[in-house]
Amino acid sequence: MSIVIPLYNEAQNLEKLLQELDIILNKEGIDKEFILIDDGSQDDTWMIIQQLANKGYPVKGLRFTRNFGKEAAIYAGLSKAEGNPVVVMDGDGQHPPSLIPQMLERWQKGSLIVEAFKKKRQPEPLWKRLCSELFYSLFRISTGLDLRTSTDFKLLDKKIVRAYLSLPERHRFFRGLIKWFGFPTEKVYFTPQSREKGFSSWSLKKLILFAWNSLVSFTIWPLRLLLLIGVTGILGSLILITQTLYYKLTGKALEGFSTIIILQLLLGSSILLGLGIVGEYVARVYEETKQRPIYVILEYFKSI
Repeated sequence: MSIVIPLYNEAQNLEKLLQELDIILNKEGIDKEFILIDDGSQDDTWMIIQQLANKGYPVKGLRFTRNFGKEAAIYAGLSKAEGNPVVVMDGDGQHPPSLIPQMLERWQKGSLIVEAFKKKRQPEPLWKRLCSELFYSLFRISTGLDLRTSTDFKLLDKKIVRAYLSLPERHRFFRGLIKWFGFPTEKVYFTPQSREKGFSSWSLKKLILFAWNSLVSFTIWPLRLLLLIGVTGILGSLILITQTLYYKLTGKALEGFSTIIILQLLLGSSILLGLGIVGEYVARVYEETKQRPIYVILEYFKSI
C-alpha cells in the first residue's frame, strides 16, 4: 500500500502521524510505503521527513522548489506511488489512520474507490462554514456533482490512479475529478479530529481563490451565467423600450436622465464583468497551452 501525504508546514504533526500509521498497518500485516511531499514548507518539514527515513520508515520524500499547492502535491505523490491500493490523506492528523483497515477491507471486496466522508464538520468560524456551503452549492448546481462532506481522504485502486494521472489538464481539483470519473464508490464515515499542533494555512483569501479556481477549471457555468444575464438584459430592454414608447406616444414621458444613467451604469458593469470572466477562461487556455510542469522537484530520495 502507498500512503500519499501532501505537507505544508506540518513539522509538528508528521512524526506522530507516521507512528500511528506504522503501528496500525504493521498490526494488519500490510506492506507499505509513505510518500511525503513537502510543498514548499517554511518550517522544518523537510528535515523531519529525512529524519523519519533515517529512523527506518519506508519513505519516499519529495521536496518542491516552492509552494505549488495541495493539488500539485497530490499529483506528484500519486505519480510516485508503486503500491496497490493508494491512500491519500492530510498530514495534519485530522484524518484518522484507524479508518484505513476498514477502507482496505472494502477494497479487498472489489471497491475501486473508498472515500471517507465527514459525519459532521469540525468546529470552525462561521465565515468559513458559510463559504464552504456556498462553494459546494455552486459546484453542485453547475456540475451536478455533490461534494458536501466529501474529503481528500480516499483509498484508490491502482486503476483509478492511472486514470487520474492520464488526465491532461494542469489545473486540477482532485476531489471533483475522482467524483467525475463515475466509478462506484464505497463510503466510510468519520468525525474529523482536532489539530493538536500548528495552524491551518487556509486563509479566507486562499479559500476563495481555491473555490474560484476549482469552479473555473471544472465547469463553464460562469460563461453560461453571462449568457443568462445577456438574455435577461435583452428581455428587460424590450419591456423598457415598449414602456418608453407608450409614455412618449401618450404624452406621459417624464423629463430627466436618471433612467438612462442607471441603464448605462448597469450595462457598463455587466460588460466589464463579462470581460473579466471570459478573460479568466482565456487565461486558463493560455496557461494550459504553455505546457509548464505542474510542479518542480528540488530534492527527492527513496529510503525503501
